[in-house]
Amino acid sequence: MPAASDLGRDVVVVPPAGVMDDDDESTWSPWPDLQPELAGMVFCRLLSHGDRLRFRAVCRRWRLAARQQHPLPPALPWHNLDGRITYQSLPDGEVHRIPVPDELQAGGTVVCRGSFDGWLLYDRSEQLECFLMNPISKARIDLPYHWHCDDDDDDAILPDYGEEEEGQRTMCFGENAVRKIAVCSPDLVAAVIAGSGVFFYRPGMHSTWLFASGGPGFARDIAYYNGKLYSVSSDGELFVHEFSDSISADIVIGIAPQA
Repeated sequence: MPAASDLGRDVVVVPPAGVMDDDDESTWSPWPDLQPELAGMVFCRLLSHGDRLRFRAVCRRWRLAARQQHPLPPALPWHNLDGRITYQSLPDGEVHRIPVPDELQAGGTVVCRGSFDGWLLYDRSEQLECFLMNPISKARIDLPYHWHCDDDDDDAILPDYGEEEEGQRTMCFGENAVRKIAVCSPDLVAAVIAGSGVFFYRPGMHSTWLFASGGPGFARDIAYYNGKLYSVSSDGELFVHEFSDSISADIVIGIAPQA
């Protein structure tokens, strides 16, 4: 058998995992043995989605430490650069491209309409389909393309989006139409449409969006906190929405802005 030098290159023999000299400090790293409390503190200070994913990928102990951080401070958002698939991470300036998955294109042209708290809103307008998808977990929430219109609803609300059938009107998911979507829980999704108020959808209970009657006629923003949905009107008024199990909308408390 020829010697290693006769092969024209060096041969490096790597021992099996765990068979290392305990005195060789260069082969040992203390990071996996970091106490869970300290690892959790480090994780909470990571403001980038990418850094949090890398943290979880280090080892099992770090993944467990990350899961134990509740509540977790929200990561800084990604800024959409082209209105479609290119995003920039605010903490570190990294540019990420998230193309529309090929399997979604099979049913027709799909357009990404926005990103909301880790969910991407996809619109397939030709088929009147839209849905939210998490690009990392691949979780998906199908959304209705119409909202329920009662006879006593204000006719000034979404007058030009078209009426498909009696009691229903088409939602607008076009460019810059959706101001915000909040996934409050697995059975509650809320949305703010430009030039209108707050809409909500309860998967499994509703087949359309419902208008949150009693809330702001023109909402600027929404946020879900401690089991309640809050909305802010264009005049700066704060509204609290408490959803019941019935199909009726909600209880709204208007709070005037403080001087």
